[in-house]
Amino acid sequence: MWPAKRRLLLILCVLVALLTSWQPVAALRAPTMQMPRLRYCPTPPSIMLHSADGVYGMQWLVRTIEKCGLQTMTHRQISRPHQQGLYRPENAILVSLDDLGTSWLRQEFKDMISIFTEKGYVLTLGVVTGTEESTQKAEIWDYLQGLEAQGVEIASHSARHSLLNELNEAGLKAESEDSYSMLCKKLGSCPETFILPFGRGAESSLILKVLNEKYTNIVSIHAPRVFGGENLLFKRIPLVEQENNPREPKLSEPFFIQPRTEDSELLQQTRPNKTEAQ
Repeated sequence: MWPAKRRLLLILCVLVALLTSWQPVAALRAPTMQMPRLRYCPTPPSIMLHSADGVYGMQWLVRTIEKCGLQTMTHRQISRPHQQGLYRPENAILVSLDDLGTSWLRQEFKDMISIFTEKGYVLTLGVVTGTEESTQKAEIWDYLQGLEAQGVEIASHSARHSLLNELNEAGLKAESEDSYSMLCKKLGSCPETFILPFGRGAESSLILKVLNEKYTNIVSIHAPRVFGGENLLFKRIPLVEQENNPREPKLSEPFFIQPRTEDSELLQQTRPNKTEAQ
């Protein structure tokens, strides 16, 4: 009996020792590092298209994407992981196509978009939405909904395509909020990106203040070559033609160059984590 009692006593001692030193499982795990939130990182190659670029320009761009091994992304796909501290893929490229309407839609737009979507590529479309009082065609909204389902981002390009620099605060709110409400209502989800009409307005603190009340991403032409902060401002460039061959487009000079010195100073404020956005 005594050996049995000793074994029982030993077991009880072990149990007491375990219970007094017990910690939750989470506390026993190795500490995890909090990923620093990205504040600034270089804007990926960002290309601006219009119907004038046509099917030929879009076909050339697709060949360039394939040749360079680039990954098409929308502004929404860049900004959402960025807000979580994730770095964009190194081979990302942003492509946006402006001036689609909801009371009319040129066939060139559909042809250009289909060249992209048939390859499984995505892009951001800048839609001039009109207002509740303007003509709205259901078939166009159905078309846009179908594109959204394929991963294409539908962005606001304002309600009336006004020159924002000429508007007061009330006028700016109308352009921003009328378009925002229309997209929310017709698509069933609200936009995150606003493409500036004529590419102007990024230098105005009032314009950015009004737009940032509704949108996370503002797409301009003239902007730093880096993006960051709570609300993101994206620079972009157009396709241009070579002087010696007007039929052959090319990407203008800023396409693959590094941020300028003054932009690089922003990058030094936080070093980007190389974890790529999925």
